[in-house]
Order: sequence, then structure tokens, then C-alpha cells
Amino acid sequence: MQSCMRLGHAILLSSVLVLPSMAMAEEEQKPEVPPVLLKNLRGSKEDYVSRTLKPIRQYGENRTTISKAGVELVESELDAQMRGQFLGQEFRKDLDGDGRISLREMRRAHEKSLRRLKEKGKPERYTKTLAKKLETSMQADKNSDGYVSFDELMAQAKLQLRKSRAQRSRIFDMKDMLELDPNKDDVLSIAELRPLLDKTFARFDTNKNGWIDPDEQKAVREVNKQQRAKTKPRVTRNQLATCELPPASKDALVVVLGSYGGHAISSVSVAGQNKVTHTGTITIEPGEKQIYLVIGARAHMVWDFKGATNRIERIVAFSGLTNGGAGSVGIPADKVTFLASGSCFRHFRNGTSGRARIAKAVVEGALKRNVDAVVGIGEVSNMHLPSGTQANINKPMGPTVETAGGKKFVISKDGVKPLSEVMPKGLEPPTKVDKKTWAELHRFNPGGIVQLDAKNVIGNGEVEKYEVMPQQAGLVQLMQEGAIRRLNDGFYLIEKPIARYPAGLGGAHSVKFLLGKGVPQPPGKPGHSCVVSEENGKPLFDSARRC
Repeated sequence: MQSCMRLGHAILLSSVLVLPSMAMAEEEQKPEVPPVLLKNLRGSKEDYVSRTLKPIRQYGENRTTISKAGVELVESELDAQMRGQFLGQEFRKDLDGDGRISLREMRRAHEKSLRRLKEKGKPERYTKTLAKKLETSMQADKNSDGYVSFDELMAQAKLQLRKSRAQRSRIFDMKDMLELDPNKDDVLSIAELRPLLDKTFARFDTNKNGWIDPDEQKAVREVNKQQRAKTKPRVTRNQLATCELPPASKDALVVVLGSYGGHAISSVSVAGQNKVTHTGTITIEPGEKQIYLVIGARAHMVWDFKGATNRIERIVAFSGLTNGGAGSVGIPADKVTFLASGSCFRHFRNGTSGRARIAKAVVEGALKRNVDAVVGIGEVSNMHLPSGTQANINKPMGPTVETAGGKKFVISKDGVKPLSEVMPKGLEPPTKVDKKTWAELHRFNPGGIVQLDAKNVIGNGEVEKYEVMPQQAGLVQLMQEGAIRRLNDGFYLIEKPIARYPAGLGGAHSVKFLLGKGVPQPPGKPGHSCVVSEENGKPLFDSARRC
């Protein structure tokens, strides 16, 4: 058996729950070798010099010098170019030429772009996609007058500026080169830079053959790696533009928390009935100083605050998902700020990762002060702040192994059992819920289902109680209501009308439904799940390939 098994995820849920790590504020150290001189250090000396000088020869005055004013001008020109492209694209929708785009004009443009979808005979997908595009486009209408004006588009354009990686890199390179200016007159010439290039190449070309050989390249990478760990990450003006934070008081502890999501399913949605909302507890530890907390998660989240919540000065939260939902419980509304989806930084699971360091730099740039702690976690169960420790959660005993065919088993003192059948200790299924469904719920969401009162949840959008909870939580709910039951072959028989299919039944969460005779087709979408009619035995929707 050992020959066909591999350690897939040694301890159950260890691949899902990443232990927290925290990086405290640290003082930046000046690199021994300027990174801009190491960046292109490979191959022959001539190639190294040519690659390093390329930004000067492309953007420099007379192709021989760069200046601080010149670099700022180039960066502004690139920004203007991107704004112009964005505005030009948007104002093609302005059919009557009045300098603003109405909902009707927006609809016309999107209908035209989606006509192929309609021609392919997919009306439901067409309608859904059109509604989503209109909602996204009209978010620029900040005064809600039904029109997107030039000023509103300009504000949106500033947030959407995205230079290419090559353009950003060359701007950064020129700024770094200016810091090497020997006479500090904010002007650097190729003649001034060339001796530094020669010196750097000679340092690593230990055999003096005019090439950076493989062993020498390893030395370059090692120096680069060590210096990056001590160097503050780059923050662009565009990153700061998406991170408009309320000011923090001088004495408050600024804490940044990054996570994928929560370990439990919330009974309350902050993203609509068709989306999955998770929840996790944040326990504020006792202390004297106020806490300014910035939270960025990948999932739609409701953060449940407990403990010494009187220490909270401000909570700033956002989701990394498009139209992401964010909510909180236990903190007064006047202390909670929600940012637009994807603001400030991308989610991270480790407080010492590259993403975490970038998040720290962005928040420090936005607040113009140091961040005191950065905490990263895969899924929040009961995170204690500001220490960054997390309490244990319920999980099955024993290591998990995976066969070559992808099936997972848990090894325990009782033998080897399928992962889907192993119950967390002390968590037996409630009445009417079979053991396998209950085990799957806790495998995906170790915290199970958390019942919240929608009246107590503060959200960035509509807050509502789920009609049918998402994923396996919804299956459990419907089984307890007596509307569905699991058959021996794994199908869920829908015996009575249900309010809707549970949201989020895609990927590993997908199941097989058998729609009972005389039972109407439920609203909503079954995701990647198979749905078969008991009337004729045929698959419904487009789920034939999944049945």
C-alpha cells in the first residue's frame, strides 16, 4: 500500500490552515550592493552593461543622462497615456456626445460586446453577465444620478492605472540609478554610472574571464536574496491611490492582518444569496494602547470581534474578490471602514512573505507612519490580536495520506478510513443529517456553521440571512428541514420544494442531486453539481457531463 500512497497533506487540514506568522516593524538596512546593479548581472560584461543602461538610452535626455525631473516627467507621461486609453475606451459609449455616459448607453455597449453569447443560445448566461457588467460599470456613478460623468471617470481612471511590468521596472531602475549619483546633483550620466558597473561586474567575475559563470550567478542570486529580505518593498503611486485609509492616532498600534478567509460558514451573507460568506473570530487581547486594524481577505467575510473590543480605534476591511463582501460584528459602526474590493494589497497567508511585506509598505505609505505588526493566516478561527496567535480548532486525529488516484484517507488507531467519513472528535451529526455530509462540512469548514444575527452585522452592502446556506452547510440545513436526504449511492434526493440550490457547490464541493417526482426545479444554480430528474432519469441543466 505504501507504494501507491504519498504523504499528500501530512496533518489533516494543515494544507488548509496555515499557522500564523507575524513580522514586527523593522528598520530598513541599506543594501551592500545596489539592487539595480545586480538586476541584470549575467552573461558577458557587454550584455550586462547594455541591459543596465537600457532605461537611460530609452528615456534619458539625449539618451545619455537622466534627472529627477526627467524621470518624474516620464512617469507622468506613462500615467497620462494609460488614462487616455481608459477614457477613450469608455467615452466610445457616449452615443449622444454630452460628455457623460447614461445607463442606457452603458447597456447598449455591453449588449453589443456580449451579442455572441446571446447568439450561441445561452440566454441565462448572457443576462447574468450583462447584469454584472452593468453593475461594475455604474459603480463609477458616485453621486447616483444615473450618469457616469467625465470627473467620475477620471477618478476611476486614477484607480485603474496599471503600467506594464516593463514600464514599472524601468521607472524604478532610473530612480534607483539616481540614488547612485556621485555628486548628488539629481542628474546621472552614463559616464558617471559606468565605473560602478565595471566595479560590480569585477566583484562577481571571480575567474576574470569576462563572463558571469553558473557558480558566480549563484553568488549573485544569494546576495540579491539576502538584500531583498532587508529592503523595503516598492510601492507605486497607483497602489497608494487604491488605499485611502482614515488617519490613525499617533499612539495607536497599527496591525495588518492578511488571510484567505474564515474557518466557518456564516448564516448571514454580505455578498448575496449566490455567494459564500465565511466567518472567523478575532479576539482583542487586553492592553492599554488603541488598535488600528487593517484586514484584507480573499473571501467574502464577516469578522466576529470579541474580547477587549474597547481597544479598537478603527477597523478597515476589504475583500480581494470582485464586488467582495465584508462585514463585522461586535464593533460600533462608526469605528468600521470598508474599502472597495481589491484595495491596498492582495491577501497573504504568511506574515513574512513577499505579499505581506508589500502590504506593510502600502499601509505605511497610506498612513505615513510605521506598521507595528503584520499577521498572516490561511483561515481565521480564533485569531488573538495584537499577538498574532490562533487558538486550536477541532480537527480529526491522525495524518492524512493520498493515493495515486487522488483519494484521501486518515490513519488513526482505529485503522485507515476515508477522509470523508472521519469525524472531528466530539462533533457527532445532528438528527436527520448523515455522518458523511456532516464530516464533509467540517472537513471544508472546521468551524462548521456560525449562527449570526443579521441585525448585528455591519456590512459594505446588503446584509441578509441566507435562505439556504451555501455549500455543505446548505445540505445540512435542507436535511434538517426534511427536504432532502442522502441515498446510499451518494445522491441527494430532493423530496420537497426547496427555496434554492445551496450556493458554492463547485469543484470539491460539488455533489449529485436527484430531483424527486413532482418536485419543482429549485431556483439558483447547482454549480458543478450533477442534477438528475427522477421523472425520466435525464440530467438537467448542462450537468450531463458531470453525472
